[in-house]
Amino acid sequence: MKINEKTLKIEENGISMFYKMLGTSLLGILLSIIGYYTDPRFLHSYLVTYIFFLTLSLGGLFFVLAHHMFGADWSTSIRRIPENLMLLAPLMLFLSIPIILNFDSLYQWTSQEYWDYHGNLEAKRAYLNKPFFFIRMAIYFTIWFFLISRLYTLSLKLKTIEDKDRIKRTSAAGIALFALTVSFFGFDAIMSLDPSWFSTMFGVYIFSGCFLSAVAFVTLVSLFLRSKGILVDEINEKHYANLGKVLFAFTVFWAYIGGFQYYIIWYGNLPEETYWFIQRWEGPWKYLSIFLIFGHFVIPFFVLIFNRLKRNRAVLGVMSVFFLIVHWIDIYWMVMPNFFRDNKVKKNKI
Repeated sequence: MKINEKTLKIEENGISMFYKMLGTSLLGILLSIIGYYTDPRFLHSYLVTYIFFLTLSLGGLFFVLAHHMFGADWSTSIRRIPENLMLLAPLMLFLSIPIILNFDSLYQWTSQEYWDYHGNLEAKRAYLNKPFFFIRMAIYFTIWFFLISRLYTLSLKLKTIEDKDRIKRTSAAGIALFALTVSFFGFDAIMSLDPSWFSTMFGVYIFSGCFLSAVAFVTLVSLFLRSKGILVDEINEKHYANLGKVLFAFTVFWAYIGGFQYYIIWYGNLPEETYWFIQRWEGPWKYLSIFLIFGHFVIPFFVLIFNRLKRNRAVLGVMSVFFLIVHWIDIYWMVMPNFFRDNKVKKNKI
């Protein structure tokens, strides 16, 4: 009887949440249509949010890959959350339609005028052209869809030792493919917004924020389910402590990658590399850059460094929300300065 009541409660909560999310989605679509026709910043803003949700989904994919690859038994009871999170990636292919239809407005290298003006970048033209760009994107999504479909199918059928070995082998190959595709996706979707700038560490930077935000999302969903009386016994204090440790570890990893990317470029002092950071240290972008230093590293570091706080569910909940907000701001910081730069160039030409 208790099991039936619990199942009924889960179904009722699920239906209620579905209608709330449906209403929110319809409102978002309506506001997006209005923004598309009224705000010139819409496309870049859409790209920010698109990348936010796609990286969140890909972070879920890596969570599942790492879980099976390393045999992390502690995360078995929360595995379904990142598994469902990674299922968002196929939807993102459909949501990329507005970007595809307005591609030339986002990526300035699509125009002949850009290459005529930047003759010193001609060598990059073989890589930065629309047909090859879309071929690469098709390859990335095909690999992600294959990994997601295979992992999800094998997970549902996981019963024997042979099944476990099979999914582990898939995860071993999947991690290598994931590393390559996510890195090059970061190069193509974000770094190519400014074709003259480059950083070999940028792909790892994208991955670090990607996985950190996914762990924050998994933590937040776990806490939400607990507040509804779901998975109370299955996800216990040890799980939350481990999630807190992972959040802390990748807070440090993000800072390590972001910091060294900056230090290497600063030390090299090459004009084609430094101006990307200089642009983000001028005007209001300076304050956003400072916020990322403190919000993405300093504050989380000094909160999660304490074991007692890592185990505190209230603290984990607040920090998980904070991480998701900061991840969105991080993507905004990478994408939006390009809009204002391109707008300034257009006005100067006029």
